[in-house]
Amino acid sequence: MLSLNLFHGRATPDEELDDWGSDGPVLGPFSFIQVTYGSHIKLGFLLPDGSEPPPEQDWLPDLCIDEGVVFYDGVYYGDFTIKAVQPADLPQLTPIQRHVLQPQPQSTTP
Repeated sequence: MLSLNLFHGRATPDEELDDWGSDGPVLGPFSFIQVTYGSHIKLGFLLPDGSEPPPEQDWLPDLCIDEGVVFYDGVYYGDFTIKAVQPADLPQLTPIQRHVLQPQPQSTTP
């Protein structure tokens, strides 16, 4: 099993940081993590207990890498680490939430 650890968070992709930025969540568990063309992170979704989901529930949208940063839950992260996890680590992981994967368009309403 694998986890995806996000680091060096910022509010916008081009924000200049005086420090390292915020630590992000440790997402998982996943059966695989694949980076495609440096722009998408494909995730092999597992249930929080580490078991395989039913086939109709195993699809998960990609995380996007935009301008060199990964977007998740309203924050852009400059770094990520892929780590092997043991069953004892499962309670410490943040189950990925489908609704926070893509940046939402900014409202143009005044």
